[in-house]
Amino acid sequence: MIGMSVSLIGITLFIFVIGFKFIKDKRTGLGAGCIAFSLVAAGMIVFMLNKQFFFAL
Repeated sequence: MIGMSVSLIGITLFIFVIGFKFIKDKRTGLGAGCIAFSLVAAGMIVFMLNKQFFFAL
């Protein structure tokens, strides 16, 4: 579970950073899509970690 979480965080950060590269290269739609996707994915990762480790019932 921890290894999966770390790999998901790494991929999400990579997609977030590449979104800014796309915006810089004048591909604003693709860049905005990458940034939006990474923010949604980060929210799901936080939810998953909270449910699994911090607020497990």
